[in-house]
Amino acid sequence: MHKPLLYQKISLIFLCLHLSFCVSASKKGLNPRLSQLPGYLGEFSVQDQKTHLVLIGLQNSSENMVPVIWDTGSDLSFLEGEGSPAPMAFGGKRFAMPFRKGILPDDFPGLLGNDFFLKTCVYWEDSSLLVFDSSSRFCAEPEAYIGIDFKRLLVQSQGGHFYASLESETQESCKGLVDTGASLSLLPETFFSSWDSLGKKQVFLPGKKVVQAEERKAKSRLLIPIKDSSPLQYLEVRYLTGISIEEIDFPREKGNNQVCVLGLDVLRQRPLFWDFTRRQIRIQESNKNGK
Repeated sequence: MHKPLLYQKISLIFLCLHLSFCVSASKKGLNPRLSQLPGYLGEFSVQDQKTHLVLIGLQNSSENMVPVIWDTGSDLSFLEGEGSPAPMAFGGKRFAMPFRKGILPDDFPGLLGNDFFLKTCVYWEDSSLLVFDSSSRFCAEPEAYIGIDFKRLLVQSQGGHFYASLESETQESCKGLVDTGASLSLLPETFFSSWDSLGKKQVFLPGKKVVQAEERKAKSRLLIPIKDSSPLQYLEVRYLTGISIEEIDFPREKGNNQVCVLGLDVLRQRPLFWDFTRRQIRIQESNKNGK
């Protein structure tokens, strides 16, 4: 049995452990009346593999399901391999999905990025990802239909990606790429004042380059500022550090252009609403354990 290895796709900001797909998870249904709302497009079954999320819902020309990674750190959807774009379908709509070779680890057949979700909003909770057309009333007022007290993150959008403000209790800050394709968050070495080291990890970069990164567990809280309320708080965040992170200029905040990654270890903890048209991300105030 091969040893799990971390893989960092810098060009598309994708992070996962090198594991095979498993497509036989149970499916938890959400409120069935949501599928009756105008603008409802369809539902993906979400299989949480701990290091990555697998979406089941795309069909190929033979009407077979094609599992793909959900990666909001990528602005491009594609299938691994070579050839002409493959005909696919979701929610009654048909489209062509391009191939790209040599980007994903072995056993990963494809990736679903932000281009797929243009002009939509999505609601993710546990094993269900509901997709709505941006014109749907659900996208404008999700709380009215699912009874969740969502909190709106302070988000900026640039280059097809979404960035949330992240802070530590010692007032360190960075712009976090909101990335469902990253198994762990990626933060500067000095972001937390105290932490436990979980050891060095092998991280794969494009071109089959392998580097070392340190995995840590924070002893203080990660703070995510939200609109008109106190920040969301996350305890014992596991993260990677020691990898160079790109810098992006944000027009309204020239003094703070350090970019980090907000990964799946944090994002999976609470139900999430994402409006790709209105450029909004909302997260439930309490986590799944009510904290």
